[in-house]
Amino acid sequence: MDNVSGGRSVQGRARHTVLVVEVSANAGVPHTLLNPSFATQIVRKYQPKKMKSTIELKHLALDVSLGSYGPDDVVPDHHLLDLTLEINPSLVLIEVDDMDRVFDYDPLVLEINRLAKDGHYHTQEWLMTRIVAECATYDEIETVDISLSKRPVLPNTGTLGVRLFVGAEELRKIRYEASER
Repeated sequence: MDNVSGGRSVQGRARHTVLVVEVSANAGVPHTLLNPSFATQIVRKYQPKKMKSTIELKHLALDVSLGSYGPDDVVPDHHLLDLTLEINPSLVLIEVDDMDRVFDYDPLVLEINRLAKDGHYHTQEWLMTRIVAECATYDEIETVDISLSKRPVLPNTGTLGVRLFVGAEELRKIRYEASER
C-alpha cells in the first residue's frame, strides 16, 4: 500500500482505488489533512480520469399538476424526483476551495422546479423528457439517471415510478439535436 501523508490507497475488487484516511479521535485531525498542499497531492496522484463522480438529488417533492383521474381513482399526494448525474471527477476532486471549479447544480434545480410548475402534465414521462433535455444543456453532465415516482397508488399504500438512464452517447445525441434547432 502507498502511504500518502496520513492516508493509503487500497485496491478495490472492481479496479477502483479507494482513498482511506485514518483519523484518530483522540489526536484530532492530522495537520496533513488540513494542509491545502495535501489536497493538491491527492488530486495529482489519483488522476480524476480514472474516477467516477456523481451528483445525487434524492426525494425532491415536486409541486406538479400531473395525471388524469376519475372520481373513484386514488390521486397521488406526492411526486418525487430522484436524479443522479455523472460529472467529470475533476469537478469534485479540486485543488482549491472555489465555486468556479465545481459544477453549480443550483440553476438546474431551479429550472427543474420551474418545469414542474409549467402547466399540467398528462404523463410522468413527458416531465422526465423535459428534465433530461434540460440536463443536456449542461456540458458538465455526462450521464443522467432519472426516476419520477408517485404515491400512494392504492389507498394509503404503494409507490409507482418510472426510471430512465441516459448514457453518454445518447446525451451527446440529444445535445447535438438541440443545437441543430
